[in-house]
Amino acid sequence: MNLATVLEMAGQGYGSRAAVAGGRSYDELLASVRRRAAVLRANADETGATGVAYLGLSGVAFVEHLLAAAWAGLPFLPLNYRTKGAELAPLLDPFRPLLIVRGVQHAVGRGRALRGLVRV
Repeated sequence: MNLATVLEMAGQGYGSRAAVAGGRSYDELLASVRRRAAVLRANADETGATGVAYLGLSGVAFVEHLLAAAWAGLPFLPLNYRTKGAELAPLLDPFRPLLIVRGVQHAVGRGRALRGLVRV
């Protein structure tokens, strides 16, 4: 059993109940995760990426991308949003090629470390 299966089971049992902060239901979360997983899988297939790196804040987006990566069958690499560019490269290099999910505010000063990653 993986995270995607757990989410699907929760959706079947708790569909319209709140699943995450903000009142999103399990049905809404499941639909969003499926859409994100399709985008991640398509990008991975097109680029040869072997995983998903997440550079951003914790919250609903983190949960959705974690679950979407699992759904797409891709390893998930969560990164601390405070990590500086020079510190990112050694964390990312062993896993390249990667898809990266990040907010614009988390790209500043990290260009060289993030070069060659596919932003989704």
